[in-house]
Amino acid sequence: MHPDIEVFIQSLRQLGVSVNLNANLLTSRQVSCYYICNTDGSIRWIWPATSRHADFIKFYHHNNFRTILFVTVAIVLAKTGMLSYLTRGSFSLYTTPQHASNNRWAWFSGTIGPGRKAILWHLMQGSKTGSFFKIPIGPLASDNIRTEAKQLKYLGNLYQSDIVLPQSAMITNSILKITDIGCGTYRTNRFNELPFHPVKNWLQTDLTVQRYQGSALQVKLNEMISKLSTLNDHRIPNQILGKIEILIKNISIPLQFVNSHSHGDFTPWNVMIKDKKLHIIDLELSCSNMPVLFDLFHFVYQSNILIGNNGYASIRKELDLLFINPLWNAFLQEHQINSDTAETLYLLYTVAYYLNVYAQQPKWHTQVNWLLRTWDQALSLQLQKHRISSARKIMLKDLGQLLSTKKYAVLKWMYEEIETLPEDSDIDICITRNGANELINELKSHPLISKIIIVKKSFMAQLEIVCLDGSLIHVDLIHTFKRKAFVFLSATALLDNTKTHRGGLKIPSPEEDAEYIRLFYLLNHTEIPERYQPFFDINFSFPVKNYSKEFQRGSQNKGWKKCLHLFNYYMDTLKSSFSNNGFIITFSGVDGAGKSTVIANMHRLIDKKLRRKVIIIRHRPGLLPIISSWKYGKVQAEHRASNTLPRLGKNYKKWSSILRFSYYYIDYLIGQWYIQLRYVSQGYIVLYDRYYFDFINDAKRSNIVLSSSFTGWWYKFLIQPKLNFFLYADEKLILERKQELDGPTIRRLTKSYLKLFSRLKRNSASSLYIPLENLQLSNTLSEIFTYIKLKHDESYN
Repeated sequence: MHPDIEVFIQSLRQLGVSVNLNANLLTSRQVSCYYICNTDGSIRWIWPATSRHADFIKFYHHNNFRTILFVTVAIVLAKTGMLSYLTRGSFSLYTTPQHASNNRWAWFSGTIGPGRKAILWHLMQGSKTGSFFKIPIGPLASDNIRTEAKQLKYLGNLYQSDIVLPQSAMITNSILKITDIGCGTYRTNRFNELPFHPVKNWLQTDLTVQRYQGSALQVKLNEMISKLSTLNDHRIPNQILGKIEILIKNISIPLQFVNSHSHGDFTPWNVMIKDKKLHIIDLELSCSNMPVLFDLFHFVYQSNILIGNNGYASIRKELDLLFINPLWNAFLQEHQINSDTAETLYLLYTVAYYLNVYAQQPKWHTQVNWLLRTWDQALSLQLQKHRISSARKIMLKDLGQLLSTKKYAVLKWMYEEIETLPEDSDIDICITRNGANELINELKSHPLISKIIIVKKSFMAQLEIVCLDGSLIHVDLIHTFKRKAFVFLSATALLDNTKTHRGGLKIPSPEEDAEYIRLFYLLNHTEIPERYQPFFDINFSFPVKNYSKEFQRGSQNKGWKKCLHLFNYYMDTLKSSFSNNGFIITFSGVDGAGKSTVIANMHRLIDKKLRRKVIIIRHRPGLLPIISSWKYGKVQAEHRASNTLPRLGKNYKKWSSILRFSYYYIDYLIGQWYIQLRYVSQGYIVLYDRYYFDFINDAKRSNIVLSSSFTGWWYKFLIQPKLNFFLYADEKLILERKQELDGPTIRRLTKSYLKLFSRLKRNSASSLYIPLENLQLSNTLSEIFTYIKLKHDESYN
């Protein structure tokens, strides 16, 4: 006999029905029953086996293909007398002849928890409308049922037209009978599909404006949050508790807030529609003086979480679309409602309330974990919206929380808590392949992430996380330690021997962490950076040319596995060769405009913040040597060029200039394809210190005397760089920096560059030509980096 059958028997006895599992003089009539179970094996519904009606669907919310299909099948099977095919079991009970004569009833076991109540639906013979009987089982259920009775009485006097509430009567001190108002109604999972005017009237029930300080809401909220601090439940994530505490201490709530009456559990299964009227049931959590829009938020949150576990991204999208709807936007304006404040108060109240409820439940259903995960993300966004913490710091903490459910180890970790990670540092994480895929899927739906760029290789996944505020987090998820085609360390062994860092992250054993660092730099033929020296007790000599013996371990690099690793290495190389996500950036300007300083800083920023490979090219591709090298040799020519001021060449002949120009142009024409194949196709960002534009505006610098119209015409045959910056400044500032040019020359060249960039900007759809006045270096770098970051993000689309 299923143990939940005793709960069923007991609830019927509370209702006054004489029932036993064995026959006696009073209960002599046998009633056969069927039941269907929840996924955890507990009984969900019970109904009489003789019924030709699937009355248990009265308790079932069906509003998608799968649930509608189930309901349709249940109705058909019931009509044909084959409903037993859906059941998980059967049993018999004995009752009086009077109670045994009616077979139109169904029983719902209720939701597990302190507020649990059983519900019996019953249709009297000859009656067209059934009734629900709510029978308390949990310790809080009786109070909730009495609350619902009071609320139905109060609200029933307010609404007579577009809002329909059930009639009710208390059978005993704790059992409530309500009429079934669901006949002919339908439900929806989307708030915007509810009839607007009835919902609007409901939301503004008892709507008032009052002081938040000292209000019933503040008192209740502080009481629930204070109670959370006393809970000793390891199932409740400390991160959620911490976010609630930070929010309640730091949010700026207006002196006055808008409040109204609330249903408390305004959800798709408690709200129905018929003839453009709103039918509302289950008001046991209803109360006054709640934050306005409480029921709106609850409907959207619960429908997205509990129906399909859609996550917070879907919630945010639905809310944003809802509040730009002209009808709801007008409602907010009419009552001067700040939707952000209203959502924050809703979240704090709801999360604090249900955490206290769940702490009393010995066993959680799966949906509780869905709720916790979504609430955690929602609270993260609230922290960022109220500017209590930066998106990057919150995201890092959430990353640590997501990792806590997986088998992982952070490599080379030398900081405190995860949120202390410097902006120019990344996180290397050893994690299983499945764990990495799970983490990536969880990050994709995080509300603080505007974009995530993923580069997958055979042994790892590189993530660039772009937060809402534009900040970046770089993460390497490594599941196999490989250098080219060779496995140099066992990831499995490393993960089996982790420990917890004082900041809360899992890290490898000191020996394996040091071994990873040693082999990584050894195999890359580089010295171990000074910052990693504390990981070692002894020093290693570098470089080691013949390093194969250093990592030839076990069978990973032998036989078919070696062949597989080699194949994967070549595939990784091939994919990166065709990624084509590199691009070219040029910097032009007269001598003294600050190009060299800007380029050097950009090289560092791109390398540290974007983690992109960078190459700096001076003036031209350089496949052909300097012309003077034919006379002086390469070394001497480069020495003479670097020690000779520009624009001092002695050439004034047209044909000599044409030959010189042709020589350099061929270098551009051929060399551009070398640059594309060697760098751009490999994902490099190429920084040109000067570019072809010098031949158009300042050919004298290259000892060429030709018209700008002639040299400019040939530009059309060259690949146009994605970003082109012309740096300029006031001539006095330039002369302070360098005294290589006179004032008139500076003014003339600046004017011609500005004119050229304006013309190229009009004629180009795919390349940007951007003049920037370089007065404050920090401002210049910030503006340039913004353009580069946008182009960088586009290159991965």
